[in-house]
Amino acid sequence: MGFNSLNTMKTKSKVETVELERVKPGNGFTISRNDYDLVVSFIRESLTSAVNHSITLNDLLEDSNKELSQYFYDNAAWYLLQVKQDLQAKGLIKISVDRKRVQRITLLNNPSSLR
Repeated sequence: MGFNSLNTMKTKSKVETVELERVKPGNGFTISRNDYDLVVSFIRESLTSAVNHSITLNDLLEDSNKELSQYFYDNAAWYLLQVKQDLQAKGLIKISVDRKRVQRITLLNNPSSLR
């Protein structure tokens, strides 16, 4: 299911939520399941279409502003960063920083493992 089709699943009934995991100890944020699934799908599609299943954080943020801003307005980057941290805490993606302090995100597992 692509991330565009997830928006149609939003309803005004009881909203299922997801508590996000943190890399460092502390309380994670809680967001709606639909918003979580939307961002996970976006990250999965971005990583699986990238060379070596890896993309810089700057590129991912730039793409998210184009693709996700229609769902999150000015908060697309915040949602992306929170879900990215959750996926990192779950061991589904790896974050590395090069000498120029450019953060690179790499998919560690099968793309279907990103729900």
